[in-house]
Amino acid sequence: MPFPPPQFLCGIANTLIVEERSYNVEAMNQEHQNLHSNLNTNQLEIYDAITDSVYNKRGNVFFVYGSGGCGKTFLWRTIIARLRSEMKIVLRLLQHQGLQLFCYQEVEQHIPGSRFH
Repeated sequence: MPFPPPQFLCGIANTLIVEERSYNVEAMNQEHQNLHSNLNTNQLEIYDAITDSVYNKRGNVFFVYGSGGCGKTFLWRTIIARLRSEMKIVLRLLQHQGLQLFCYQEVEQHIPGSRFH
């Protein structure tokens, strides 16, 4: 099967970046504060490990597992709200029956037609 033209792929990538950069920073910051204040001890330990890896550019891979209702999604929402409140890009790469894979990337590039440079 042939690959789509590069300009098409670039347009999709730019759209995703623009969408990720269009979040209301104040709302994301408020959501992060509300969610973070409700993390339990185990969630907070995982939160600290993941955010430490992000901010220190360690590039670690984390597998967060547990039974249904233990707060995995709540943890991810908290982390994502923090990163988005700082205008960082977080893309959900996979979600399947409780398995979620996210990609965090700081993008420093000019996006044509965008206010983000």
